[in-house]
Amino acid sequence: MIGIYAFFHIDFDTGKLLLTVGKTIDDEDRVGRYKVTNANISFHYFKKVPSNQLKKAETKLIDILKVAGYKLWKNSREQFIVDDEKITRQFLSEQMECLDTVRNSKIDFNYATLDGEVKDLRNDRPKSDFIPGELAMTISKAGLKE
Repeated sequence: MIGIYAFFHIDFDTGKLLLTVGKTIDDEDRVGRYKVTNANISFHYFKKVPSNQLKKAETKLIDILKVAGYKLWKNSREQFIVDDEKITRQFLSEQMECLDTVRNSKIDFNYATLDGEVKDLRNDRPKSDFIPGELAMTISKAGLKE
């Protein structure tokens, strides 16, 4: 599944509880790569996000944690120090549910396929040449052969 995740783990050198957040396009593969360091890791929190909004949803979650007062762990961009696990779990439950990833857009990006399925044109976009990590987007109504 495509989405954003969060899970808790302990730094064994310091004994501190850490919260790791991030984005993934394949949750099983991502958990598998984390299990190389600790076989007990699983995503405690996961929210499905459309692939065209994945980066923005991850950035928004990281910003929410920073505003709430969570300190980054050393030089990591996605690991936070947790002082009270119970409060953090409640906070994450609320924030993951309230995390709005749907944009209010007046542009119609949907198109129908020959099978009758409706797809979002933004999911088929290549990466932008000007902004690394972002998808190339249109600013007006778009069709298949724009």
